[in-house]
Formats: sequence, structure tokens, C-alpha cells
Amino acid sequence: MDALIDDELERADVADTIAESEVLEFYPEFGKGPAILLLQIGTDGRTFHTVWGIPKGATEPAVLITAYLPDPGKWDDAFKVRK
Repeated sequence: MDALIDDELERADVADTIAESEVLEFYPEFGKGPAILLLQIGTDGRTFHTVWGIPKGATEPAVLITAYLPDPGKWDDAFKVRK
């Protein structure tokens, strides 16, 4: 969770905005179990990415793997498509 801390993202903001998130990428073969990359917009208006996964061999719960502010040099202007 270092990225969460480094980017000064609030855990509550990550949890509170998940219902309005947008799925950007699926990782069905992720090493530790299936995962997804989400685009979320915080209550402060900042756009951030989160990666959620389900542990291998389980069906729930989804756990937060990481949350970070996307690098503008690696994403389009909306932070939805990798360059």
C-alpha cells in the first residue's frame, strides 16, 4: 500500500468511490488470482487507479492490491488507455 500513502490517497475515498468506478482492464490469469484495474474519481476530483483481486482458489472477497495516481506519460488524457 505504499503507492496509496505516497500519492496521499485516502482509504475511505478508495472504498467510497468504488460503486462509480470504471473497469479498465481484466487480469484473469494474475499470479495470485484474478484481478481488475479500475478507474476511480475521488471526492476531491482526482482520478486514480485501483487494482482489486480475488485470492487464487477463492470466490470472495475482493481485496485491494494497490491504489495510485496514474502517470500522465503512460496514459491518455482520461487515464483510461495506456500509451
